[in-house]
Amino acid sequence: MTITVSLPSEIESVLRQQAEAAGQDIETFVRHIVTESVSFNSENQAARFQPNSREEFTSRLRAIIRGHGICCGDFDDSRETIYAGRGE
Repeated sequence: MTITVSLPSEIESVLRQQAEAAGQDIETFVRHIVTESVSFNSENQAARFQPNSREEFTSRLRAIIRGHGICCGDFDDSRETIYAGRGE
């Protein structure tokens, strides 16, 4: 099935960035989002999301993390930087 959806350019830009971060083209990325949304909202959601193995669970979890654009980065969480600029 082919569906055409018009989105604002800001949303398209965010989708393209998230697809790239997940290593997917935008069509595959959007198809995955829609499929997960439909599967999650169905009456059979518990059966569909019950992982059969630890590997399947880990794979699904990593796909969710990639899809949300969460990434590891360096940041300074030292006490001094946390309270910097607070008049102390």
